[in-house]
Amino acid sequence: MGARSEMTSPFSTRAASERRKRPFALAAFKSALAAALFNDRLAELDMCQHDSFIEKLVGIFADVGALRAAGHIDDDEANGVFADVKKFAVGVNIPLSLSDEERVLTTYQGSADRPLENAFPRPEEGPFRNDDFRPPFPVDVLPEPFWTFAHDTALNSGLSLDYLCAGVLSAAAAAMGRARVATTVLGTGYEQPPILWLACIGTSAAAKTPALGFSKKMLQAVEASLAPDNEDRKLAWKSRKAAADAARKQYEEQVKRAVGEGLPPPMMTADALEVPPLVKERIIINDPTPEAVIQICSGLPRGVLLFRDELAGWWNAFGRYSQGGGEREMWLEAHDGNSWSSERVKFGNDPVEVPALAVSIVGGTQPAKIRELLSGPADGLVERFLWFWPKFEGTETPTKPVLTGPCIGALKRLRSLDFERGEGDALKPRVVPLTSQALGLLSKFKARANEEARFADEQEAGAIGKADKQVIRLALVLEFMLWAATDEAPEPKAISERSIKGALILWNDYFKHHLRLVVGTDGGRAIGAARDLAQWILDNEVAEFTRTQVCRNAGRKSLRASKDAQAAIDELIEADWLFPNFSRSGGRKGRQKQEYIVNPHVHAGRFRAY
Repeated sequence: MGARSEMTSPFSTRAASERRKRPFALAAFKSALAAALFNDRLAELDMCQHDSFIEKLVGIFADVGALRAAGHIDDDEANGVFADVKKFAVGVNIPLSLSDEERVLTTYQGSADRPLENAFPRPEEGPFRNDDFRPPFPVDVLPEPFWTFAHDTALNSGLSLDYLCAGVLSAAAAAMGRARVATTVLGTGYEQPPILWLACIGTSAAAKTPALGFSKKMLQAVEASLAPDNEDRKLAWKSRKAAADAARKQYEEQVKRAVGEGLPPPMMTADALEVPPLVKERIIINDPTPEAVIQICSGLPRGVLLFRDELAGWWNAFGRYSQGGGEREMWLEAHDGNSWSSERVKFGNDPVEVPALAVSIVGGTQPAKIRELLSGPADGLVERFLWFWPKFEGTETPTKPVLTGPCIGALKRLRSLDFERGEGDALKPRVVPLTSQALGLLSKFKARANEEARFADEQEAGAIGKADKQVIRLALVLEFMLWAATDEAPEPKAISERSIKGALILWNDYFKHHLRLVVGTDGGRAIGAARDLAQWILDNEVAEFTRTQVCRNAGRKSLRASKDAQAAIDELIEADWLFPNFSRSGGRKGRQKQEYIVNPHVHAGRFRAY
């Protein structure tokens, strides 16, 4: 074969580069979709010898034929490109014989039944996940025996270390409850309870529930130890109720006599007031109505732990039981553990007064479902969670027994923390301040966090703004976890520098990065919008659309603005999920219709947006 001509290929790499800058000026295919699919493949012909040249050309025109059969390209354009290819082949000393031409054209014309996805490249798997921003959980921060439990169970069972640590933190926070609260300085009134909202993200096969289940069983063992106290409380309640019923009956008789004698009725005494229902001492609740939460917390000032296998079932149920609204606001208050008065839940004719509406939360959810939460009201619900989204999700394949005894013992000691007595014998939590060294570290952290929040996206900024509160809560839990491991250790009088350092490691090295992955800022705002767009495409089996349709129909806050929708589209084009299919109706002049076609592989295969 003779030397190649110096003739420049219309499909050369340089030409392809120019086409990307000016997509219609030098393109061999004029239609945007065909150009995106085939022009780079045509460019590769420049490097082929005769046999491979023919084989590649046949393959290209087999896919062109499938595209033509689907109505995305017409015969005139395909014939024009084939004529250009023949001229180019002559220029590089690879002339096509009549049999070569016949083979190419026969393949093109016989491709009507060829699967359309063959013409498209395979899109990237999970193109919107940035694993560099998902560090593993820093388990060394956990004190013994919790460290040993999490480390050894992950090693011996195949479960995710991250999910196991989420369970451990939630169990410790729930066991101690609101008997202790943290403050920066005593007397300021600024208090943070050990209330943690922890969400574990993973696919349905990630074994989230088994991992969290260990901690749930530990707490159930602690609950079982409360049975004698519950029996004593029940007997005491029955005695109070019997005495109140008798006093009320006596009072009613006095009222009856007074009325009969035409005298004013006597004033009811406190001992005749109805006794509120007994609330069983417990730690875990699973699927309560808002009214049940209020009733439970009214009798349990320590608070409870809401344990949900699927958190989406919880947040999607807002308003199901309370048509008047206010349920979401109630849960927001439950994160702070403040007092709460419910007009809808009454005891007699009076609203139920809750001294401390305190509810920790732990559970799992699937990646796609967090978008539903993110597209809801911007009221801070998302920002109250600490997120776990590990690279390794785990599988349940135990190889050795899991030892939970030491952890159960430590949790029982945490549960033994009692309230102090305030004015009128009312229960009040003991306030634990930070040491001066711990306070200095927290102050520096808060200054840096405020600076970060200035340049963060809205939801990330909201979470960073609450980061100092999360750090204080984590430090309080870590301090008492360390104390609970040793029976002889005196109760901490302050939160140490060690515990605040551990809490700062958890936030800076773990929770901050997982938060950014959740709200879509791990790779920029466009990444989060691209996830939303991809999920909309998958959920609705969208085959083609315009940007305007995305803004109007996707139902995602991140896609409402045209510039955000376009940024998401560009991300999906880069990942080969989408291809431009611009056209002018009826061949008329003017602006093209900005339409995009979804890669058929997306719906033919098992692709995920996360």
